[in-house]
Amino acid sequence: MKTSFTVNIERIIAGGHGLAFYEGRATFVPFSVPGDRILIQQFEDRRHYLSAQSIRVVEASPHRVAAPCPYFGKCGGCDFQHMSYQRQLVSKKEILIDALKHIGKIDFPTSKVSLIPSPPLGYRNRLQLKIAYSGAEFSWGFFQHASHQVFAVENCLIASEELWRFLSSLQEVLKTSPLLRERPAQVEIFQGRPNQYLVELQIGAGELDLELLWKELQQSGLNWAGAGVSFFLSLPSGKALKISGEDFVWKKVGSLEYRVSRGSFFQVNDYLLERLRDCAVSGFSGKRVLDFYCGVGFFSLALAKNFEEVWAVEMNPSAVEDFQANVKHNQVANCTLFAQELRTFIQEQDSLLKGSDRSSSDGSGQRNGQPGVGHRCR
Repeated sequence: MKTSFTVNIERIIAGGHGLAFYEGRATFVPFSVPGDRILIQQFEDRRHYLSAQSIRVVEASPHRVAAPCPYFGKCGGCDFQHMSYQRQLVSKKEILIDALKHIGKIDFPTSKVSLIPSPPLGYRNRLQLKIAYSGAEFSWGFFQHASHQVFAVENCLIASEELWRFLSSLQEVLKTSPLLRERPAQVEIFQGRPNQYLVELQIGAGELDLELLWKELQQSGLNWAGAGVSFFLSLPSGKALKISGEDFVWKKVGSLEYRVSRGSFFQVNDYLLERLRDCAVSGFSGKRVLDFYCGVGFFSLALAKNFEEVWAVEMNPSAVEDFQANVKHNQVANCTLFAQELRTFIQEQDSLLKGSDRSSSDGSGQRNGQPGVGHRCR
């Protein structure tokens, strides 16, 4: 086989690589765009496919653009910023159709998948940043592309501007801690209502007295610049300590409000929250609807307006508590929560499930090897 060769990029696959073919073999090319003509200078032969390691763009696709983020290509957080936004949407649609066909074994017509655009930047309400030290110098960022090395960033363009502004005050608190320099850590931030944040500082391997770290951080003043902050410290063992605020934050979507606690899933794109929910629930009604992996009730509460009853299934303890609080807070009376594994629920309720009119799922369709939504309702 040649040491270098040229390929044409056909489409983007899950994970962000471009797909091309060389002598009949699938070839995966990073940071490529459909329509690119790429010279592959170095590659790895993975037996069933080729993985490009060093490339040069010979002829650029008309869909290739200059990435708006100065960190793109080194930071591993984003895969698509070198494509026009319209081409990003098309590629994501193709990835979805491919997953439905080859993983779900569902032949779903491409024409029935609608593209609903969002602003391409400033949309995320949640970030997870890796913390690193070089001597006494504090930095944080994301894993570098294709590695576990932390790539330091001073801004993230896909985070909401308000979220990143808050991060500057959080950084001042964390950088004063000598204890954090002794072990790996990461911080996860979720934005609820305006100026309201849920922060979890997750300490890596090694023993640490959380009470001692708490006192050390308190000495920094915990200055949140007027923000309402629920701040937690946690260890890999699961032990956690709250050091400020409530146990949760609230997120308002349309006429409904959702309580979100540490450990509970919530959709990350603020601009699409209401449209996503409306697309999933509008135009459907009936006697009973099933909401598998219902989380905090993002879809369930809205579905309750269109159906006589909602059966929701969730086993994550924090999400179960949030769901129950959200049903009460929003005065929804026709939701029944089954706090158990989906497989167990299906086995116990099999005969009754045949009378359900529709199913939905918030988040991933499969957890811990459990069946997804399609297992029961197709």
